[in-house]
Amino acid sequence: MTTRTEAAAEKIASRESLQTKNWILAGVVGGLLLFVQALMTFIMSNAATKMDVYSKGLSEVLTAVQVMNARNEALTQRVAELEKAKSDANAVHANIDVRLRSVEQRAAIHDQWMTTHK
Repeated sequence: MTTRTEAAAEKIASRESLQTKNWILAGVVGGLLLFVQALMTFIMSNAATKMDVYSKGLSEVLTAVQVMNARNEALTQRVAELEKAKSDANAVHANIDVRLRSVEQRAAIHDQWMTTHK
């Protein structure tokens, strides 16, 4: 009986030892999982911060580009208006030139007539 009792006691002791080892192993694996989760959270948080800064930078660049596009549009419109005003001024100048030449011709004809009829 003593051998049976000793064998049973050894069997129970080895089971308890195995259970203790399993619990320790489960604790170590759980701790490692928590460490990996914390590491991944840290990495994601840093990546999100960098993405936020990058997004803000892109937003500022986009705003600057939109402002420059609006400015270029306004300048293009102003150039078109100035070109139209220039063509209008050229037309008015041509009309004035024609009238002036006509007046000069009339004055010359008048002077000629006056000199011939003195």
